[in-house]
Amino acid sequence: MLLLSGTPRAPEIRDGLYELAASQRRQGITREENDVETELLVIFINESDRVHHHSAVDFIIRQALDSGLAGASAFRAIDGFGNHHRLHHQTLLSMTDDEGVAICVSGTSDALSQFLGALTAAGVIAATLRLPATIGHIG
Repeated sequence: MLLLSGTPRAPEIRDGLYELAASQRRQGITREENDVETELLVIFINESDRVHHHSAVDFIIRQALDSGLAGASAFRAIDGFGNHHRLHHQTLLSMTDDEGVAICVSGTSDALSQFLGALTAAGVIAATLRLPATIGHIG
């Protein structure tokens, strides 16, 4: 399921999905018929990045919430490299704030375009990846 946690509305949305699934089963509708086409935006930043003296991760997640997008979650990278081809490793004893973070945001194409415009206006500098996605559920 592409319902990303981290928003106060997540329990309400989850409960609504359960009710919808139960109603669909009673009507004989398969889940694939009600999957929602959307987009997934992945924003790549460093954990140490700041926007207006705030953590860029917190700023972006808050902007996504305030923009009414479907959901957003941030994930720490455990290993990888970026544009500068410098390997980054996260270890148990790592004391650096310079670990990579991927923030996944889901929403409609128009909503994500407006969201990206707001981030650009706020001075956020990041690499992004935008993909078509399907919001569905299992079980």
